[in-house]
Amino acid sequence: MNKKRFYRSIFLVLCILILGLTACAQFNAQSTTQFAVNLERKISGLEKKQMILSTGEKIVYLEAGDPKHETIVLLHGFGANKDNFTRFSRKLTDKYHVIIPDNVGFGESSRIDNARYDSDAQATRFHQMMSQLHLQQVHLGGSSMGGHISIAFAAKYPNQVKSLLLLDSGGFWSVPRMPIFTDFGTGKNPLIIENEEDYIKLYDIVMTNPPFVPKLMLRTFAQDSINNAGLERKISSQLAADPIEERAKTVKQPTLVIWGKEDKLLDVKTTTTIKALMPQSQIIILDDTGHLPMLEAPNKVAQDYLLFLANLK
Repeated sequence: MNKKRFYRSIFLVLCILILGLTACAQFNAQSTTQFAVNLERKISGLEKKQMILSTGEKIVYLEAGDPKHETIVLLHGFGANKDNFTRFSRKLTDKYHVIIPDNVGFGESSRIDNARYDSDAQATRFHQMMSQLHLQQVHLGGSSMGGHISIAFAAKYPNQVKSLLLLDSGGFWSVPRMPIFTDFGTGKNPLIIENEEDYIKLYDIVMTNPPFVPKLMLRTFAQDSINNAGLERKISSQLAADPIEERAKTVKQPTLVIWGKEDKLLDVKTTTTIKALMPQSQIIILDDTGHLPMLEAPNKVAQDYLLFLANLK
């Protein structure tokens, strides 16, 4: 076989392989998406585990790093899940033990229609989780709603929190809402996903520099949000009536606040409010970054966070 024919054969095999993988993805989007998610976890050294709380609620979580190291617990935001922290966490696990749970009501954790989902209720659940994992103290971090819950936890269980990481944190409802929430008072919440196209639009709105995800996978992710829309309306309503400002005043732990300057969901001016309520907080504002800095700039956020943690020592 001459070289030209050989290269043509290789090219043909590659074309067939690509077409086959594409066809497989189209016909089995769920499996393809889950494969990609599992691969990201494996690269980060994360292992999926679960536990049943004394209340009977299930919490599914990711874990990596040596349990002998100090523990970091990371809480995701509204409508999201534990995998929001997959890439960010891989920068932490050489020096820290990392746990990333699905908040009850989201992801693979329990979804109970008539349960409480305000920040205090979620904080109580994570306290039970920590007790069952025999964790005495942790560095606690949260994105958006996860920040809201983290502050509630630190206020309620101050001796169990070494430090806080707040990533575009929710709960500071004294700050005027952004334009995207104009119709929120009428009951329309842009974070509640009714169809695949809404999910894809929100993906681009939430982040200024979103990581590339094929639309096939975005549509697969959208199905979970669509299926959970009814419960998320109830959770949203409870959180909207649950301001965190008064409890934030009581939090004294060292706090790192990282905010995307281009956040279209929660105004960057919230950092001024946080600094007034929590004067011990260190504020970092990232240019060209939206609501989810740990997804948009995982290396930068991890670098800043590791420096903050090192300075605590």
